[in-house]
Amino acid sequence: MIRKLTRKTSGPAVQPLEARRLLTVAFQIDYSLDTSGFFSVQSHRDALSYAASQIGSQLNDHLLAVPASGGNSYSLVFDSPATGQSITRIGPNIAADTILLYVAARDVSGAELGIGGPTGYSASGSQSFFDLLQGRGQIGATLATGKQTDTAPLAGAITFDSMANWSFDTASPPTNSSLNDFVSVAQHEITHALGIGLADSWKNLIVNQTFNGTQAKAVYGGPVPVQPVTAGHFAAGTISPGQGEAAMAPSLTQGTRKVLTQLDFAALNDIGWEVSGFASTDTTPPIITLVDGAAQSNGTIVINITATDNVGLTGDILATQLVFNRDTDALAFNVTSIKQTASTTTTRSYAVTVAIPNQTISAATAGDYHLRVAANAIADPAGNQSAATSLGKFTLTAQVVTPPPPTVDLAAAAISGGNKLSTKIGAKNTLKFSVKSLGTATFVSTANLSLVLSLDTTASSGDITLGKSSGVKLNLKPNSSIPFSFTALTPAVPVDGTYHLLATVTAIADTNRSNNTLDLGTFNLQKSKPDLAVTFYKPPGKLPASRTVTLTLRLTNTGNIDLNQAATVKLFAATSINDKAPKALKTVTLPKTAILRGKFATVQVTVTVPKNRIFIARLTPTDANAANNAASLSFT
Repeated sequence: MIRKLTRKTSGPAVQPLEARRLLTVAFQIDYSLDTSGFFSVQSHRDALSYAASQIGSQLNDHLLAVPASGGNSYSLVFDSPATGQSITRIGPNIAADTILLYVAARDVSGAELGIGGPTGYSASGSQSFFDLLQGRGQIGATLATGKQTDTAPLAGAITFDSMANWSFDTASPPTNSSLNDFVSVAQHEITHALGIGLADSWKNLIVNQTFNGTQAKAVYGGPVPVQPVTAGHFAAGTISPGQGEAAMAPSLTQGTRKVLTQLDFAALNDIGWEVSGFASTDTTPPIITLVDGAAQSNGTIVINITATDNVGLTGDILATQLVFNRDTDALAFNVTSIKQTASTTTTRSYAVTVAIPNQTISAATAGDYHLRVAANAIADPAGNQSAATSLGKFTLTAQVVTPPPPTVDLAAAAISGGNKLSTKIGAKNTLKFSVKSLGTATFVSTANLSLVLSLDTTASSGDITLGKSSGVKLNLKPNSSIPFSFTALTPAVPVDGTYHLLATVTAIADTNRSNNTLDLGTFNLQKSKPDLAVTFYKPPGKLPASRTVTLTLRLTNTGNIDLNQAATVKLFAATSINDKAPKALKTVTLPKTAILRGKFATVQVTVTVPKNRIFIARLTPTDANAANNAASLSFT
């Protein structure tokens, strides 16, 4: 099946898209069917190669080579991109890690800008060759219908509309709003050829008009809506958070570029592709333990066989090896004994005991086998050797144990020595933690790191951020870690209390969010408390009335933050400390001055000593601690 890229014109011209080793996957582009000459222009080829390389550089699958030789042969079957008619191509030899792309251009009827999808095939040969064509070594692509978890196309076919107005610029979107961006359309069609909208592994994840791939749901925030009826695209208007509409949604605005987003790559990962930054989808070939439903003990298995051919043997059969044959595949196991349990003229039944201590076979060789005794490994009771003798047809059943898929699991971890956070507001601190990979897959992507102060052990939007780094590139193998440090000033917290220093690491592909945040310790912190105290400094011993004297006032910062402000002090004469109507003598202003915590500044005031007995100095306006905003000086 193929998907078409259609066009729609209303409002701002909108073109609905149609219904590694790094760079491990390469696209081998075949232009031989392009009879229109569209791709005889080098810039057209360059734009297509660019679009293909931007996708291939993110795919890390290992696809087996497909040779056509001996008794195995195949043909590719697909609609010609040049005519739309079904054609056949005798199966080419396809190199490892390579996908063929047959491309051409023609006048596409209707509103389509492009048509694309994977090719089909017909084949003859061995079962192992059929498995190769179906999966190219990707086990999940060869599972039973409705169970496929992977896809591995041999080739794809893509048609472009030769009559459309195209922009072939690879560096930037079209500058003219009437042009269609070729790179965007090419990436969309190549992604269809990779299976989006068409592969069985895509269809198996469609439930109630939504795509339910694990990675896509994590990026989107839930099941992703798909195009009604066909489910061949994401639904129109489907947004990849922070990036805009997904490339595999069915529309493209003229004059704009829309390449694959995180949501599109997540969907490719979900249908089986190894995508950089996401968990691996490949599994180690399942381990298959030989069983036949009979009792098994001590590493042996008893198989009941009826031989329908008359080999002229009687009594017990002595043998040293039993062979399971499927085409050219053979699995040999040591035979403990073969004993005849029944006999007629033409048939005999045997109980065969096979020793299989810790013997396993891979899924690549699992299946139905014919059971035979190996040549020259059988003898009658008289000791006469016989040629290889068939013991009949036998179906080998298997118990499949599938190991869990590789996982991405990033965790915040402490560094030896811990962290110290000064309780002094404004103090400089160096804070450290590490990011550790606890998953089974190598993490090669970006992550976001942060350090916050919180009144509890859960990071939330109301916390105080001390440090933050977004898009940090990481390359972490399983069980490896990398340290990070942040320089931060101790903040003035909104309320006094015990605060937790929390380190957090997040990544889209992370499959375990429970260990993303780590409590690095608790610290008792205070909110900002400015406090300026006034005192008389070294006053004279005697102050005769009517004499002119100079008094020194000291302004001391007794709060928990540094101050940088002006201050005004008023000097009064009073008959007592409780005088409710003291006489104002003078006002002195300290210009804006930096007074560090625990430090002081001084001002001097010259006055004539009144007949009253007390000087009173008052700081105006008063601060939060008014108790030390006034001072008195008695004299005689």
